Amino acid sequence: RPANRDTALRPHPPYRLLRNVMAKSPVRIGPAAAQGHIRYRFGFIDGIAFAPPVTGEQRVSAGATGVTLDICIRCGPGLPSDPGTLAGARRATAWLQHDHPRVLALARPVIRRQLSPARTMEELAVRARTVMQRIDFTGHRSAADALASGSGDCTEDAVVLAALGRAAGIPTRVASGLVYSRERYHGVSNVFMPHSWTLAYVDGAWRSFDMSLDGFDATHIALTIGDGDARSIAAAGQLASLLDWQSLAEVRTRASP
Repeated sequence: RPANRDTALRPHPPYRLLRNVMAKSPVRIGPAAAQGHIRYRFGFIDGIAFAPPVTGEQRVSAGATGVTLDICIRCGPGLPSDPGTLAGARRATAWLQHDHPRVLALARPVIRRQLSPARTMEELAVRARTVMQRIDFTGHRSAADALASGSGDCTEDAVVLAALGRAAGIPTRVASGLVYSRERYHGVSNVFMPHSWTLAYVDGAWRSFDMSLDGFDATHIALTIGDGDARSIAAAGQLASLLDWQSLAEVRTRASP
């Protein structure tokens, strides 16, 4: 925008990227509610509507003025599980290099144990945490590059775990969207912030694995599903900015009399 010389050369505070893409939660969400079933209702800003993805934990119901998301451990039908889809979720990509020596070396000790697919994903996450020890919010790295640097944020954690899963022959994808933080983070608390995690087809169903937060809960809102590519992750942030938050409620099963 137009400015004079003095204004242009004056020191300015840094742009707080993460803080500016957070969304204030309508209510404070307690641990019990997060581990249960939460129903979200959204409209769309300026009428720019889109369809959030369906996952094994996320059910999507479109209405005349918005969309309802029901999120819980078994709320959603999951991603497609036909042979073609599962084969595509096992392939190496530029972001998920499951055949890279660095990825294979980390995965092999777990693969040799011949655990169930779900247990394999859990153990792969434990091993990956021994390497991914430094937080770095800058940029986005592929799985092989993230392991080489030993640093990253949730996006790198998601691609690393997805690549390790594919190395073990498990179909995986990367979900990106929002997650709730009750605690103060980057100067803000009680907010939904950008987040990525891993989806894996284990024991006959698609299930979410979150290496960064040590597990999935009902505050994970998926907005894109991809292969860990930067474009899919960036798109989730853009879609989040179109959401008009209308309501958020815990869904409880009525006790029998």
